[in-house]
Amino acid sequence: MSGTAAAPGDRLARHTAYNGVAQFLPQLVGLVTIPFLLGSLGVAAYGVWALINTLVVVFVSLDGGVSVSAQRFFALYAAQRADDRAVRLTMSALALFLGLTAALVLLGGPFAQLVLAVTDLPVEVVAGAEFLLRRLGFIVGLLLTSNVLLGYLRAHNRFALIAVATALSQGALCLVLWLHRDALTLETMFYVLLAQLGTYAAVMAVGASRLLRSMRGRFAGREQLREFWAYASRSIVVNVSGLALLQAGPLFVAAVAPIEQVGYLAVATQLASAVRSFPMFALPPMLTVITQTFGSAGADAAVRKASSFNRVWVPIIVAYASVTAMGMWFVARGFAGALPIAQAAAVILTVGNCFNLVTGVSTACGNAIGRPGLAARYSAVSATATVIVTGPAAFVGGAVGAAVAVCLVQAGALIYFLRLLRLEVPDLDRGGSVMHLPSAVAAAAVAGAGGWVSLSWGARSPASLLVALAAVGLGFLAYAALNWRWLGPLRARPGSSAGA
Repeated sequence: MSGTAAAPGDRLARHTAYNGVAQFLPQLVGLVTIPFLLGSLGVAAYGVWALINTLVVVFVSLDGGVSVSAQRFFALYAAQRADDRAVRLTMSALALFLGLTAALVLLGGPFAQLVLAVTDLPVEVVAGAEFLLRRLGFIVGLLLTSNVLLGYLRAHNRFALIAVATALSQGALCLVLWLHRDALTLETMFYVLLAQLGTYAAVMAVGASRLLRSMRGRFAGREQLREFWAYASRSIVVNVSGLALLQAGPLFVAAVAPIEQVGYLAVATQLASAVRSFPMFALPPMLTVITQTFGSAGADAAVRKASSFNRVWVPIIVAYASVTAMGMWFVARGFAGALPIAQAAAVILTVGNCFNLVTGVSTACGNAIGRPGLAARYSAVSATATVIVTGPAAFVGGAVGAAVAVCLVQAGALIYFLRLLRLEVPDLDRGGSVMHLPSAVAAAAVAGAGGWVSLSWGARSPASLLVALAAVGLGFLAYAALNWRWLGPLRARPGSSAGA
């Protein structure tokens, strides 16, 4: 392959690696700190902490679709060399977020009382819960601001800087936890969040300093806002779907079950989300490539580009789901201890999350070519079903019931979305023609056999965890060995299709 053909593939691989670091580090830190937080705070306080994080995500997700839409428009403006429009969009978004933050801070007291009234908390954690709930607005404001800057930096392929910002913010989190290791309370956790998110926002602002220096009170005009809102308003549905998928469970469980069940579900969600996040790091660079292809060569070229990605993405996700789901019970046992509720929920959530992962490239394609309505319809079905099913499931089965509801809804929503794509974007290859299923099943069997060996060691022990993780790794290696002829030229394919 020629050097000119290799360059796009090399850049995509490099950006994917940097984005992988940015995705991996928070998951790693989150996983590593779970045993520490459980031991220092206790299960009940950890359940409160999990509920606080859920509420933060709820408020950030209800931002009018701005955060999820920012990268797409910044990428388009970059391709069109429309720097002034990028500046105006940023100024308008930051002004909106400042107003939302002020409103949340002012309403913090009444909101705290409402949450305390509808949840059953042990008396020893009530004061700490109220302290955090009253200050949610500051955390939400930092996250919203960071999300806009993140969209700008991703659109300009600044994935290395994003990785640096992530590393520094996680370092700040660990430092504050270490400084308060002997007296960690829920009140202290607020300052942990401030240190983490403040560091992240500050580094991102430095990276986007050229954009921020250009702002002189110039807001987006009516035409630009109308165009942005036409896209962002449909993206709200995508936000609500993600909200329902990831946060409906903790909210319903908190309302109908002991707070300890929220803690178990939080452990399971953290483990399953880590599994989900590892492949996700490849999507933002691919979205940028597809969007820039759309901006420079049109929709047909963008669909061809997405098809080339999908033919690789879907079979790999199927294998990834098979291996990780088979090994999750053993990994959860070695990591968090013999917690059958958390272990079972983690396995089920891993399967459900991977149903959602299959749609990654196809969703990115629809967003890039200006068809967010496709993802919005898929998301509306998913969100509606999740809200309807999760409440009764949580009432009957607690954390495990909520996990089963998420898994079943995601399976049904995937079937619906694939049918929708066949009708609306018939030229898009949905990636299901060659799935390599026998090798995926064989790889999962290898992971399961290795995981069974980990039972020879005690729960929540380094040896048990390492053997379980090694078993999952062996599963991946088995899949690679069985498919080496297909996977060998994989690195060259993005570059080869760069001009498609």
